[in-house]
Amino acid sequence: MYEQAAPPLEGELVRLRAYERADVETMNELFGDPQVLRGIGSVRFPQPVAGFREFLDRVRATSTTTAFAIETLSDRSSVGGCGLEDIQSAVRTATFGIWIGKPYWGRGLATDATRTLCRFGFRYMNLHRIELNVFAWNAAAVRAYEKGDSGRRGRDATTGSTAARTPIPT
Repeated sequence: MYEQAAPPLEGELVRLRAYERADVETMNELFGDPQVLRGIGSVRFPQPVAGFREFLDRVRATSTTTAFAIETLSDRSSVGGCGLEDIQSAVRTATFGIWIGKPYWGRGLATDATRTLCRFGFRYMNLHRIELNVFAWNAAAVRAYEKGDSGRRGRDATTGSTAARTPIPT
């Protein structure tokens, strides 16, 4: 009679949840991998654990950013993080960001986390537009976003990053 919907922050492979104290060391180690940092762009070098804690404190203190730890449903391993930044409630937009630890690449986790967070943003936060930026050289990320139903919008000539939008799910 009624369709059973997935919990708002649970996908087919991952669950998005608040960061916990127990995550800090593991997540900082995953985040500090040079190949992970290369895909982020705004952080150029590994940081001490205190830096990761400061990041979480800043996120919790602002109303324009929401961040989640990504954990697998299969064994509850913390594998990365994602969030919405620059949330503009008046115009109902936000910017999407995600990172996955290198040991977990190629498993579809980024695609599932992208779909899950976008579903949450559109259905529960009432957003109309979620934007993301991805480096054109990062073919795996481009594929994950496209599989997550993102549509390309354009390319930044100075950085080579690709801007995308995610349509409102039906």
